Amino acid sequence: MLRTLYTISAVLICAMTMSAQSGDLLSYEQYIRQVLMHHPVAIQYQMLDRQSELYKLKARGEFDPKLAAYYDEKEFKAENYYETFDAQLSVPTATGIDFKLGYEMTDGAFLDPNQSLPANGLINIGAELPLLQGLMFDERRQVLRQAELLIEGNEVKQREGLAKIQWEASKAYLDWQVAQQSVLINLTAEELAEIRLENVIVSFRTGEGRGIDTVEAKANLLNRQQLVQESQLILAQARRQVELYLWANGLQPLVLDPQAKAQALQAESAEALLVEIRANKDSLLRRVPAIQSIDIERRSLEIDERLAKQYMLPDLRVKWNTLVTPGSEKSVLSSVNDYKVGVSLSYPLLNRKARGELALNRLDQEMLANESVFVQQSTEILLDQLMLEISSLAEQVRILQVSVAEMQKLLEAEQIKFEIGESSIFLVNSRELKLLETQIKLLKLQKDYSLATFDIRGLLALDWI
Repeated sequence: MLRTLYTISAVLICAMTMSAQSGDLLSYEQYIRQVLMHHPVAIQYQMLDRQSELYKLKARGEFDPKLAAYYDEKEFKAENYYETFDAQLSVPTATGIDFKLGYEMTDGAFLDPNQSLPANGLINIGAELPLLQGLMFDERRQVLRQAELLIEGNEVKQREGLAKIQWEASKAYLDWQVAQQSVLINLTAEELAEIRLENVIVSFRTGEGRGIDTVEAKANLLNRQQLVQESQLILAQARRQVELYLWANGLQPLVLDPQAKAQALQAESAEALLVEIRANKDSLLRRVPAIQSIDIERRSLEIDERLAKQYMLPDLRVKWNTLVTPGSEKSVLSSVNDYKVGVSLSYPLLNRKARGELALNRLDQEMLANESVFVQQSTEILLDQLMLEISSLAEQVRILQVSVAEMQKLLEAEQIKFEIGESSIFLVNSRELKLLETQIKLLKLQKDYSLATFDIRGLLALDWI
């Protein structure tokens, strides 16, 4: 009867993978797609695309034409003291020049002489030009450049955020896989222990076995039952953790079906991934979100520096307006002798604000350069460590898989020896326990291997599926 024990054991162990792949299977790919489409945090990061479009719209608003009108009137004791009207259309450009079109009208008995205009008023057409400060760069152009960097930064933030949520969700799914297979291993061990106890009891009753063997078999069964309870608790907790990442439309949390199963854990080879990383290491490192964020910050500081340099210059501006009387037969070109011109100049005597702003900016750039060197070096070292870890774990998994196969043979041999009276139930239990411990160790190694591949994908913000 005991000769059949090994056959039952082999069947049960082979069934572990089969049972994990049957029933209501939620595959890893289906799970991750659900997370990316419906998890609230994933949806939040996807909304950064819309935010970028709005920032672009806001920045372009710096160059919107502006229409303004002013009307002022005073009447006292039935006397019209003055009445003035001024309408202006200003069109800013990316070159720093503002083109202007305006209309002025005045009337009244007590106007200032410089406000006296023809009865039909005057049309003015001209421009305002900065000659020093603001000629090469100004705040409007700074806002536009910063908005472009912000859009680029949102793309990096989106890649980093989605990689993070996929890493967290993948880890939860991996814990579910490991817990599920741990339960199957312990259930297998429990069933084997029950079969062995029944056989030992039969042998004892027929006089072929010893009473102490029944005690040993019973104790072994109780130990297996305790391990089953422990692993089922871990599985229940892992399932609840997976549910944290299952949502409908970012609003409604979902619950796993009681019969739902994860696909069986199979530590797929990451050799192709390692080959790709080794071939494109430099370009992949440049695309690491942490490194890209520092590069964007560096360019942002360079834009601010460019503006700060402008404030070191005097603010010298020239205004020129050609004047045309409405209804006049003169064209704008023939009215060049009718004009209004103005020049303005301002400059802080000590200019401490501009000098301090420029010095602070350059200090920030220097500090950022130091941080950039450290982040690049630490990221490269971490990448190398993960690649070494993956290679080492792959070899460890291979070795342990061979070890499990050999221990299976030892268990079979020990069962045969026990059947012919050359071994004891204690030794059979010891062989079986060692096999189960090695299977659990192999399962944990496969988990560590998968985690290492998750870590490397998360670090480089690579595609997961």
